[in-house]
Amino acid sequence: MAGHSIPASEHSTITTWGKDKEVDAFRNMLQQFPSGLVACVSDSYDIWNACERYWGEELKVEVIKRGKQGTLVIRPDSGDPPTVVVKVLDILGKCFGTTPNSKGYKLLPPYVRILQ
Repeated sequence: MAGHSIPASEHSTITTWGKDKEVDAFRNMLQQFPSGLVACVSDSYDIWNACERYWGEELKVEVIKRGKQGTLVIRPDSGDPPTVVVKVLDILGKCFGTTPNSKGYKLLPPYVRILQ
């Protein structure tokens, strides 16, 4: 195989829905790709609001339902990577919970990940 890709949004596919409909754009991605990996750029307007309110509240049930069937990859594509990723991990950990691995590091549930 020469290459492999996954379904993924880009800023234009989110912003065309408008700021007030950003959560609907996210929901659409989950509905269009109900299993397997799907990546959603989530910093088009406000990454903190997207992680806490949209992914962690409004769409939480849909994200959890992916279970073993798929994984949502949240993409905070801007800002200082160490700062942004740590804060996103903290927000998602509070929303979805974490479990410690054998070395004591916190892991998000298998249905939600981050890609910077």
